Amino acid sequence: VSKNKITRPVSPHLTVYSPQMSSMLSVFHRIAGSSIGLVLVMVLCILSCVKMSHTEPFMFCFVGLLQENQWLFWGPLFFVLLLLSFHIANGVRHFIWDGGIGIDSSSITKTGLVVLGCAGFVYVWMLQSLFF
Repeated sequence: VSKNKITRPVSPHLTVYSPQMSSMLSVFHRIAGSSIGLVLVMVLCILSCVKMSHTEPFMFCFVGLLQENQWLFWGPLFFVLLLLSFHIANGVRHFIWDGGIGIDSSSITKTGLVVLGCAGFVYVWMLQSLFF
């Protein structure tokens, strides 16, 4: 008996369980929501710094930086749109779960795939409405 206690882990570890779609989507939903909030705070801080500077050279420098390095604007925008589309799609699934629909184990994986498909569709729709 004491030999089994020595060889088995004291607490569950990541290697013991295989990742499930519901747990992965839950973790990514929280990460997406936190990241969106963090980006929003950062954008508001940058805009308040630009507004409070009241000096034209600083504003021209900031705008010039964004014009020369457009990836500083477009890269984070694409990433935030991807996070936002996933967060919206998974949030709708949580609202449906709050109504008591689709809580059984067989439909959780199916709705997870639907969430990923809807998130991809919403992401492409957002990009299309930005550029076309």
